[in-house]
This record gives sequence, C-alpha cells and structure tokens, in this order.
Amino acid sequence: MSTQLAVVITDTSSGSWRLTARACVADGWRVYATMRNISTSNASAAEALRAEGIVPIELDVSDELSLEAAARRILDDADGVDVLLITLDKVFPS
Repeated sequence: MSTQLAVVITDTSSGSWRLTARACVADGWRVYATMRNISTSNASAAEALRAEGIVPIELDVSDELSLEAAARRILDDADGVDVLLITLDKVFPS
C-alpha cells in the first residue's frame, strides 16, 4: 500500500486533465489517470503517462462494470482516494 496522497483524474488521454495529472505527480501525488481504450486508441497516451510515473487506468464513466473494476484496481494499490477530479460532461452530456 502507498502512503502518498492519491488523486484520480478522469479523461486524461489529452488536454487540461492530462496536464493536471502531470502537475500532480510532479508535486508528489500518486496519480491515477483514467481514460477509455488504454490498450487500443489511447495506448500511446497511456504509455506516455506511465513513463512519467502516472498510473493509467481503463475507465468508461458511463459503464458501471468499468467503474467498479477501476475502483477496485485503484483501491488495491492505494490506501484510499484523497481527491477525485472528474469531467462531468462525460457523465452528464448536454
């Protein structure tokens, strides 16, 4: 189990949440960066994050089984989640 503060950030395949993940890991946080399609269309994004010490997690926020699997994986690795940053437009599209 890790003793670092842990943050989960959704939608990190690109853009501002990916930059946020990088800033958090640089500040000493254990960062779990979620995105869909880690082994296919987002494989290079996941690998780039992994190379920076960020833990990529497969997650589709609209899929309950995916949510459960991601939560289980994170909680198996971390003492808990201290901060959750979620992109709400993926959960509640307009």
